[in-house]
Amino acid sequence: MRRQRNAWLAVTEGALVLAMVGGAMGIVAGAVAMTGDVTATVGLTHHSPGVGKPFTDVMTAGSASVQPETATLTLSDPTLIERLAAGVPTLVAALTLLLAAAMLYRTVRRIRSGATFATETVGGVVGAARVAGIGMLAYLLLTGPAQVRLGAAAPDSLPVSAAASIDFSPLLIVVALFTFAEVLRQGAAVSEELEGVV
Repeated sequence: MRRQRNAWLAVTEGALVLAMVGGAMGIVAGAVAMTGDVTATVGLTHHSPGVGKPFTDVMTAGSASVQPETATLTLSDPTLIERLAAGVPTLVAALTLLLAAAMLYRTVRRIRSGATFATETVGGVVGAARVAGIGMLAYLLLTGPAQVRLGAAAPDSLPVSAAASIDFSPLLIVVALFTFAEVLRQGAAVSEELEGVV
C-alpha cells in the first residue's frame, strides 16, 4: 500500500514538474507572441474561395492575411494594442499554471514526508486553488476582448469575424482543487479528533 502511495506521489510530482516547465515555456511563448508578426485564431465568416481557387489559399489584404483552412489571421504591422491582445492572455495563463503547479508540487512533497493532513498541506492546496481561480478568471476576462480586438484588426475584405470563442473548461480544475482541499481539511479535522481521543 505504501509503495503504491509513493509511486502515485512520484507520478504526481513528475506531472507537476512538467506543468511548471509548460508554464515557463508558455511565458516565453506569450512574450514572443508580442514581437514580430502577430498571429491569432479567429472566426471566419461564410467564405467562398471563387472559381478555380482552393479553400486553402492564403487571402491577403494590406498587411493582414488569413489562412482559411486553419482560421489563422496574421498581422504583419500590428499596433501595440494588437501585440498585447496576442500575448497577454497567454502570459496570464502560463503564469497561473507555473504558480499553481509550484504550490502543488510543494504540497505533494509535504504529503510525501507524511504531513498529509497538516494545516500547511491544506493551506497549500487552497492557495493553489485560489491562484488558479484568480488566474483563470483573469484569463477569461482578457481572452474575449483580445479575440474581438484581433478579429476587428483585419480589413473588411477578409472573411474574419470579430467574435470571441472562450473555453470555460479550465474552471473545472479550480473546482477539483477546492474539492481536494476540502477533503484534506475534513481529513485533518478527523485526525485531530482521533488524537484527542487517544
